[in-house]
Amino acid sequence: MTRSNPLDLEQSFDKLYRENLRPLFQYLFSRVQDIHLAEDLSSETFISAFESLNRLKSADKFKPWLFTIARNKANDHFRRLKRQPTLELDEEIAALPLQEQAGNNNQDQRVLVQQLFARLKPAEQELLRLKLVASLTFKEIAILLKSNENNVKKSYYRLLERLQAQVE
Repeated sequence: MTRSNPLDLEQSFDKLYRENLRPLFQYLFSRVQDIHLAEDLSSETFISAFESLNRLKSADKFKPWLFTIARNKANDHFRRLKRQPTLELDEEIAALPLQEQAGNNNQDQRVLVQQLFARLKPAEQELLRLKLVASLTFKEIAILLKSNENNVKKSYYRLLERLQAQVE
């Protein structure tokens, strides 16, 4: 694999920033549930990425590389707080059985989704965030997670099937 010319990346960094800012912010917000903190972590991510452009081996891997930096920034934040990232739920709602949550209005569905999400393992939550919130491709997720693209696809679709079965 050949190294990209850092000068080319620096010149196109503005474009890469504009293309990736929104999905990166949405991803970080889904992790930290705080707008200002997500903005700060987004800024820190792009600063780190710009300062480390010379480490990027291939320009086509910029997005997974960027999200790896973002994941590390979020993980560092939670490590500092000594807690795991999860959606904040009302404890009473989280304790209710799923059947009692399955209503017809949007609020009931939102609570059900939050409850299901909170019950997932951190790695499963991360997979959903990367695919649904950040809109990364399976290939980009595989690069980021240092996994095989087919394994990522299988894990994602199995997770969706399992969640669908829990809703029904």
